[in-house]
Amino acid sequence: MEYVNKKILVIDDNDLFRLNLKFQLSSFGSILEADSEEMALKHLESQQFDLIVCDIEMENNNSGIRILSKVPDPNKVIIVSSNESDDIASQAYELGARIFLKKEKVSNIQPLVSKLLSSNDIEKYDNFFINKYVTRTESLKEKIIKLLNIDLKSKNLLITGETGVGKSLIANFIHEQNYNESSPFIHINCAEVPENLIESELFGYKKGAFTGADSDKKGKFQLANGGTLFLDEVGTMSNSMQQKLLKVLDTNQFYPLGSNQLETSNFTLITATCEDLEEQIQKKIFRKDLFYRLSTFKLHLSSLRERAADIPFQISHFIAEATHKIILSPEVQSKLKDYSYPGNTRELRSIISFITAQERGLIKLNDLPNLGEPSLDHSDSEFTNFEKIVLNQGFTRAFSDLELRIVRNSMERNQGKVNKCLQELKISSSKFYRIKNKLA
Repeated sequence: MEYVNKKILVIDDNDLFRLNLKFQLSSFGSILEADSEEMALKHLESQQFDLIVCDIEMENNNSGIRILSKVPDPNKVIIVSSNESDDIASQAYELGARIFLKKEKVSNIQPLVSKLLSSNDIEKYDNFFINKYVTRTESLKEKIIKLLNIDLKSKNLLITGETGVGKSLIANFIHEQNYNESSPFIHINCAEVPENLIESELFGYKKGAFTGADSDKKGKFQLANGGTLFLDEVGTMSNSMQQKLLKVLDTNQFYPLGSNQLETSNFTLITATCEDLEEQIQKKIFRKDLFYRLSTFKLHLSSLRERAADIPFQISHFIAEATHKIILSPEVQSKLKDYSYPGNTRELRSIISFITAQERGLIKLNDLPNLGEPSLDHSDSEFTNFEKIVLNQGFTRAFSDLELRIVRNSMERNQGKVNKCLQELKISSSKFYRIKNKLA
C-alpha cells in the first residue's frame, strides 16, 4: 500500500537513528525530524501529523513522556526505546501510545506503521463498506475493521458464515491490507476440487509423480509463499487431507508429490466455511487440532436476514449499477424487503441482475423471478402421487430416494460443479456429500 500524502514526525537525538528511521519510513510520506524536546513541541504546535515516532529518552529520562503527554492524539504515536523497563512501557501505554518498540527491533517498524496508518484511514474503510462489501451494520463493520487493524502476516484466520455472505470478498480485502500488490493471493475452493486431486493441487508435483503428470507443477502452498492462501469451504476436506494440512501448518514445510526435496513456504492462511465445524468435530468429521490451528483469529459474517437494514441499501447499490434508470413499484420493494434471501447477498445480486436484464423502466411483481420454494397443496396431484409412494415404500426410503434424484439432477445441470450444486440446493456440503456418496 502507498501512503504518499502522510506526514510523519521522527523525534530522536541520535542522528544516525533518525536517518535510519527516515530511510525506512520515506515510502509512507513526508518526514519531518526533531532532535530535541523543544524542537518536537514546536512542530506539534504548528502542524498536525499522521504518525509520530518518538524516543522515550533524549536529554533526560522524562523528555519523551512529556512530549507524549502533549500530543493531541497519542493513538498515532510509536514509542521507541533502548530501555527495556516494563515501568517505562507501562507509562507510555497509560498516556495513550499505540505501540512501544525496542530500538533493536526497529527493523520491524514498517508493517507496524502500515497497519497503524491503515487504522487511521477511516475513509478507505468507508469506501469498502459502501461500494464493495455493502453494509451499514455497525457491529459487523466493527468486527471486520478490528481484524484489519491486526498484522495477520503468517497468521491463521477462519471466516464462517452462510453461502453468499461475502467470505471471499473479505478474505481478499484482508490480504490487500496486509500485503503489497506484488504479493500473491492464492484461492482454491476445496468443495470444487475432487478429493483425489486436492493433494496435488495444494502440494504440487514433479514430472512423472503419477499418470498424467507430464511436467512439474507448483502447488498452492508454494505459490502462496510471501502472501495469502485462501482455502474456501475447508469443511469439505477429507480427514486424511486435514492431517496433511495440519502438518504443513506446524512446520511451514512440505514435499511436492514425487519429490524428496523439502520445500518451505510462509503465508497467511485464511480459511472459510459455511459448515458448523464445532458440530463436525463432535461427529468426528473435522479434526479438533486443525480447528484450533485454523482459528487463531475468527470472523463470523452474519446472514443478510440477520441484518435486514442492509437489504434496501444493497438493492439501491446494485440497481444503481444498471445502464438505465430503474424504478421498483411499492409491491416489488415490499417483496424484496421481506424476502429471507437464503443465498444472501449473492442471491440478492442475482435477483437484481435478472431485473435489470429485462430493460424495463418500471419493475412490477410479474417482472420478478420466482422467490422462495413453491408450497405443496394437499389437493395437488403431484403431492398426492408422492404421498402414495411414501405409504408404499415407507417415509425414510421414499425421502432417501427423492434426495438421491434431486442431487443427481443437480450434478447433471451444473456439470458436476459442487459449489454450484450447494448454492442451488441450499444445503451444507456435509449433507450434500452424504447423499452424493450413495450415488457411487
